[in-house]
Amino acid sequence: MNTSSNSRIAAALWVTVLVLPLALSGCMESGETTAAEAPDGPAGRMHSGEAGHEDGRGEQGHTEEALVNLTPAEIDEFGIKLRTAGPEIIELSRSLPGEVTLNPDRVAHVTPRVPGVASGVRVIVGDQVKEGEVMAVLVSRELAQAKSAYLAALSRLDLAEANFRRAEDLWRQEITAEADYLAARQALEETRVNARLAERELYTLGLSEKQVASLTEQLEQNLARYELTAPIGGEVIERHITEGEVVPDNPAEPPFVVADLSNVWVQLTVYPKDLAAVRPGQEVVITPKEGGQKAVGTITYVSPIVGEATRTATARVVLDNAKGRWKPGLFVTGRVRIDELSAEVVVPKSALQTMEGQTVVFVHTPEGFEARPVKVGRTDANSAQIVSGLAPGQRYAANAFILMAGLREGSFQGHSH
Repeated sequence: MNTSSNSRIAAALWVTVLVLPLALSGCMESGETTAAEAPDGPAGRMHSGEAGHEDGRGEQGHTEEALVNLTPAEIDEFGIKLRTAGPEIIELSRSLPGEVTLNPDRVAHVTPRVPGVASGVRVIVGDQVKEGEVMAVLVSRELAQAKSAYLAALSRLDLAEANFRRAEDLWRQEITAEADYLAARQALEETRVNARLAERELYTLGLSEKQVASLTEQLEQNLARYELTAPIGGEVIERHITEGEVVPDNPAEPPFVVADLSNVWVQLTVYPKDLAAVRPGQEVVITPKEGGQKAVGTITYVSPIVGEATRTATARVVLDNAKGRWKPGLFVTGRVRIDELSAEVVVPKSALQTMEGQTVVFVHTPEGFEARPVKVGRTDANSAQIVSGLAPGQRYAANAFILMAGLREGSFQGHSH
């Protein structure tokens, strides 16, 4: 672009206040020259006037109206986006603090049911385990005794069954008295009861039906072997066991903690003023406090009790965490959509700027972009309802910060065709 073209654009965009200085944020504090003090020259113009016109340009009172003249080519050059004022839906919401937590239904404390000595620890923190996978092996004298008692009970049961069959045959042949037959039958029933009790004791100690069924084929040296297995699939998040350690049957800390992190909970804090508006079924947008990718969930539960110490309730959101992005302990903000409002005029928040302590929208008129004071109603995360100052059908700058930057600098410097 040649020098004459640059001068023409600079002249078109230079802003001058004819009546009162334009009180932009921090102008007087930073010592900038006001438009009224700026020298005359090829600098374009800024018009000033009073608010409260019949065309609804502002509230009652006095304010300046900045006017910036730009050609269609210049509007395109500087990326100013024009929109038409019209009706839209405002999503009314509440912003609640919260924290990502483990899903307690998917956390397992892996503890032994018999005391023993760790003879093989196979996993560490961070390892992924499958349901039923052996995590550690203990050598347990108590388990060996319980298994031996069960095997002895099976042997006695076999003997009692043989005695009963022989007594029954002799009684049917009338060789022995009925009393001998009844005594053999009673001894068999008692032996069966003892065998069942010994078997249930093994189940109580954590053995499966398959493991119990295979005991008769197990080598004697393996009777003391106790396997700590993962009750669920997931990630090992804690380990409190080392090789050779004596592990009691009720340890203060479980040898392992396994968590399925494929879904997590978000516990949102609900203040008393929001209790009536927050309820199960509402959609929530979850955002990390430190920024990052958002997630959408649904409130599944709101506690019916307000905490005595915190005077707050808790709302629960279950989030899918298949990619492992949501870490338990992470602080988040949940924006809860509680209602919606159909408004006649809605603009993006990027269209709103502050001039002379008032909120303005840059309206596109035949004379240029005019900063008009507006009254803002309800807002959501991205949009704002305009109660007055902007009429349906009027065109405005959706990214007004570009025009504000030009007003502050006197021109749009740093751009080229």
